[in-house]
Amino acid sequence: MSGGSGVQQPAAGLQLRGKRADEAEQPERSCTERPPSPVPSVMSMASNKSMGEPIDFKGQGATDLDKCSIGEEDFRALASALKSNPSHMRELWLSGNKAGDSGVKHLSSLLDDPNCKLEELHLNSCSIRDEGFRALASALRSNPSHMRELWLSGNKAEDSGVKHLSSLLEDPNCKLEELHLMSCSIGEEGFRLLASALRSNPSHMRELWLSWNKAGDSGVKHLSSLLEDPNCKLEKLDLRACSITDEGFRALASALRSNPSALKELHLEKNQPGPSAQQLLSELQEDPNSKHLKIHGP
Repeated sequence: MSGGSGVQQPAAGLQLRGKRADEAEQPERSCTERPPSPVPSVMSMASNKSMGEPIDFKGQGATDLDKCSIGEEDFRALASALKSNPSHMRELWLSGNKAGDSGVKHLSSLLDDPNCKLEELHLNSCSIRDEGFRALASALRSNPSHMRELWLSGNKAEDSGVKHLSSLLEDPNCKLEELHLMSCSIGEEGFRLLASALRSNPSHMRELWLSWNKAGDSGVKHLSSLLEDPNCKLEKLDLRACSITDEGFRALASALRSNPSALKELHLEKNQPGPSAQQLLSELQEDPNSKHLKIHGP
């Protein structure tokens, strides 16, 4: 790891779960806040120089290396170490590091390994751009059936990055249930691509986190066409701060009235509804078919 600071590894079988709010909103946490540990850096573990034997991830269902100043070369070493024994790792937390597109390409060489059984990957705020999204989507298309959660908030996806991800999402073998793309500079075209891909393979996605993007009313209309699909099983949708006005709220309300059974949680804070849109949302929540739906905001 860059800077040579040690990282405490999880105990055998430890499952690092329970972060249900998007990591982009979690308090800053640095490696220095972890308990002191003699465990060496990612680089030294992978190169065998300080442990005397290859790193063995067997039994460690999850590894948390969030915000540890890991750079591109460290991602290469980590991917190489995990490829030597890929079948036991289920969760990999790498948010807030300096991966860049090159680091993600190294990690992608692990993801397309048919023996890789990773189910949850966290890469929030890792300086990933178009090429990194392309590599990630390509690798997961090669080995799509295990990944369940993909956390990519705070990267520069833009519409082109979403286009790469959409080619994964529309794959019938893709079983992704949770996708986090908060604050990724996604515009109307990205929302159109995302909705189209999920309409072609709608039955697995349960949570979609898209706040702080540039959806606008047009982007929300595309998403609404997904929500009214009776095969859509989406349970949580986050659209905070997406520049939605009355027109977008009307499209959302209409879609949810036509297919009220799935969605349980809708986040609409920090948008700009007028009185008529507020009334539509109130009527929606009073509808007996929508009693299970909790609307946050706007």
